[in-house]
Amino acid sequence: MSRRLLLILLAVLVFFACSVYAGFIPRKTQYGYPACYSKADLDRALGMMASGDRDAVVGLVQQNRCVILKGGDTVFVEEQSQLGGWARIRPKGMNVILFVPTEAIK
Repeated sequence: MSRRLLLILLAVLVFFACSVYAGFIPRKTQYGYPACYSKADLDRALGMMASGDRDAVVGLVQQNRCVILKGGDTVFVEEQSQLGGWARIRPKGMNVILFVPTEAIK
């Protein structure tokens, strides 16, 4: 096996190992960010917030499609977009999955 191929395989292995273990590291939520039950609703909420239409975001919350994070809650990252932008999280002790902007977790 060539050295270059071996290095590529090692890099892929490290990447997947880091991705798997990232879900086991508890993170904290940040106050005021939307967390939605679907990626599509998160995209809509972020667009509404960017245009200054907070009343529309409140509508998504009232329809039980999103919540507003209170901050300080422990969550686990189940998946994160490679280019940033969003993450799929699971609150500690729950089996609910939420989509949040990456800035919403530390």
